[in-house]
Amino acid sequence: MFESGFSYFNLLRLDLTPRSSSYLLCFYGVMFSAVQGGAIKSLKKRFSESKMMSISLKFLVIFYFLYCTIHAVWYQMILLVFLGICSGLMSTLITTRVSQEVEPSLIGGALGVSAALGSLARIIAPSSTGLLLEYFGDGTPFIVCSLVCAYLVTVEMKLNTYTHNQKKKKKKKKKS
Repeated sequence: MFESGFSYFNLLRLDLTPRSSSYLLCFYGVMFSAVQGGAIKSLKKRFSESKMMSISLKFLVIFYFLYCTIHAVWYQMILLVFLGICSGLMSTLITTRVSQEVEPSLIGGALGVSAALGSLARIIAPSSTGLLLEYFGDGTPFIVCSLVCAYLVTVEMKLNTYTHNQKKKKKKKKKS
């Protein structure tokens, strides 16, 4: 939703031309790529993948919500730095997590399903973003992004709790 509504949002909110919006989207892409291209290596030395995923997801909730309040290009650029970093981390970490959570013989299929879901999102996002922009206002797609990320935070917290409880049960069984 973010990329598909980007140019139209900029036109409505900041009166930017598609050309100016493309420069800003390129700036976002550089941040995204910088994380995937090298910054993640140094971050992995300091933080676990689970911790980075959890923090990135929580920051995405905040930054998508703040995106609705944009009133100037300089403010947008600041948010784009953080959105690019967090989105770049999430993109890489989701693929990593998928490959780690399935049996080795199923990795190809799991990654294929993950890619298919991403493709489905890229099919649905432009039309749903257009509808949200047209009928509910220029900030609505980013509120929806924020709400989706907030939902994922709760799912992630429940999964972490479940995983933690399963590890405790295994330790108790080993002791007895």
